[in-house]
Amino acid sequence: MSGKVLVVDDERHILSALRRVLEDECECLTAGTADEALETLVRHGHEIDVVVADNVMPGKRGVELLAEVRDRWPNVVRILLTGYSSNEAVMDAINQGHVFSYIRKPVEADDFLVYVRNARSYHQALVEKERLSRALELERAEQQVQAVQLERRTTPLSASFPELVGSSAALESVLEVVEEVAATRAPVLVEGETGTGKEVLARAIHRLSRRQPFISLNCAAIPETILESELFGHERGAFTGAAQREARLRRGGRTAARSSSTRSARCRSTCR
Repeated sequence: MSGKVLVVDDERHILSALRRVLEDECECLTAGTADEALETLVRHGHEIDVVVADNVMPGKRGVELLAEVRDRWPNVVRILLTGYSSNEAVMDAINQGHVFSYIRKPVEADDFLVYVRNARSYHQALVEKERLSRALELERAEQQVQAVQLERRTTPLSASFPELVGSSAALESVLEVVEEVAATRAPVLVEGETGTGKEVLARAIHRLSRRQPFISLNCAAIPETILESELFGHERGAFTGAAQREARLRRGGRTAARSSSTRSARCRSTCR
C-alpha cells in the first residue's frame, strides 16, 4: 500500500509525534486546521487513504471536517481523535462524522499504528470493491452488446420491418441499406417497378429516422407541366393562372414518396 495519511491537529507537537510514528509505515501529511486539511485534500485527495482528525480545533471541528470528507472523498477512510470520556459523546461524534473508528487521547504510538493500518486495509478493500463493480458493469455491458449482436446474426433483418413481407437474401441486403441510410439526413432514391413496394420501403426508412412527417404524392396524377410548381411552389405570375405566391414541399427533412409519370417505364420513390 502506497497511499498517504493526512493527520489534522492544531497542536504541533502532536502532529510531529504522530508523523514520526508513521514515518516507516507510509508518507504522512499534516494540517493544523480543518481548512488547511481541505486544501491538502484538494491537492492530494486521490493519493490519500486515511484522514485522522482531532475533534476539538479552532474553527471547524473534527467531526464537521470528517463529514465533509465523507461527502467529497467517500473512499477516504476517516479516524477521529477525541478526548471525550463519555461513551455517548463519542458515539454522537462518530455518527455525525460517519467515521471508520476513533482513538481516545492521549494517543499511544502502537495503538495509533494499528488503527492506521486497519484503516488503510479498509481503504484498499473499498478501492478493490469499486474496481470490481466497474469491471462487473463493463462485463454486463459487453454481454448485452454480444447478445444484441447474436440476436441480429440469428434473426432475419426483415423481422424488424413488419410492414415488409419477405425473407430472401436480396431483401435482407436492401434492409441493411435501409438501416444505414435511415440514420442520416441524406435524400434517398428508391427505384422499382410498379407494385414492388417503393412507398412501403420509404415509410420504413422514415419510421427509423428522425425525419419530419411523411408526405406521399401520386405524381402520375399531376400534369407534367405543373409538377415542379406543385412540388416546390411558384411565384405570382410564373404561369397563367398563378394569381399568388404558393409555397409547397421544401428540402429540410421531410419524407416524400413519389411515383413518376405513368409514361415512365420505372417508378421511383424518394425520401427526403
